[in-house]
Amino acid sequence: MHSREEILKIYNAGSEAVISLVQRLDAQLKNKDILIDQLREQIKLLKEQENICDRLEKQLELIDSQLELLNRLKE
Repeated sequence: MHSREEILKIYNAGSEAVISLVQRLDAQLKNKDILIDQLREQIKLLKEQENICDRLEKQLELIDSQLELLNRLKE
């Protein structure tokens, strides 16, 4: 971010400098918005993967219990 002194220098440099600053800041905001959207999408995908892992873990627990029962029946 710009300091107060830097902003005053830009303001005193004229309207073109101010417009240029505003355009740069706008571009930075747009880039940050894009990054935020990408992060939100990654979070969504990670949550989906977590749900899949949870389901797989439950299936493994069931398989383990079934194997245990089979082993008991063999004895």
